[in-house]
Amino acid sequence: MDQEKLFEVVTKEAKQEAEDILNKARALSEKELADEKEKINRYKEDRLASEKNLFLSRINYLRFSMESEYKKKLLYLKHQLMEELKDSLFKTALEQISRDAYGYLSFALKDCPSKEGVLYAGNKISSFMDEKLIKQYNQEHKTNFQWGGTEASLEAGLSLEKGAVKYIFPLMEWIDRFIENKKNDINEKYYT
Repeated sequence: MDQEKLFEVVTKEAKQEAEDILNKARALSEKELADEKEKINRYKEDRLASEKNLFLSRINYLRFSMESEYKKKLLYLKHQLMEELKDSLFKTALEQISRDAYGYLSFALKDCPSKEGVLYAGNKISSFMDEKLIKQYNQEHKTNFQWGGTEASLEAGLSLEKGAVKYIFPLMEWIDRFIENKKNDINEKYYT
C-alpha cells in the first residue's frame, strides 16, 4: 500500500473511531441530561406537592382559627344577651312586685311545703312587704306566717324560717327557670 492510501485508510478509521466516540459521548450525555431533567422534574413535583400541602395546612389552620374566634365571639354575645335579658326580667319583676306585692307573695308561696313560720324578704323587695300584707295572705290562704322583716343576705326573694328549717325562694332562681322553660322560644327569636 502506498503511503497516501495508508494515510487515507488511517484517517478514515480515525474519523470513524472519532465519530463513534462522539456518538457514544453524545448518547451518554443525552442520557445523563435526560436523567438530570427527570430528577429536576421529580424534585419540582415533590417540592410543589410539599408547598401545596403546607399551603392547605395553613389554610385549614386559618379556617379553624377564624371559626374558633367566631364561635367564641358568638358565645360571648349570646352570654351577654342572656345577661341583659336576665337583668331586664329582674327589673320587670321588681316593678311588678312593687305594683302587686300580694300577687308575688301568693306566687312565691303557692308550692311552699309549710303553712307557718317567719317570712323574710330580700332587701330589694322588703319595702313592698309588711305585716298587714302577711295578715291578709294568712286570712285568705288559712296560713300562719309572721312578718320577720328584711333578710340582708337575700337580694330579692323570700325566705321562710320554721324552727331549724329555712326555705329560700330567690327571685333570680324563678327568672332562670323561666328562661330555661322558654329557651326554645328565646333561641328561635334571637339566634336564628
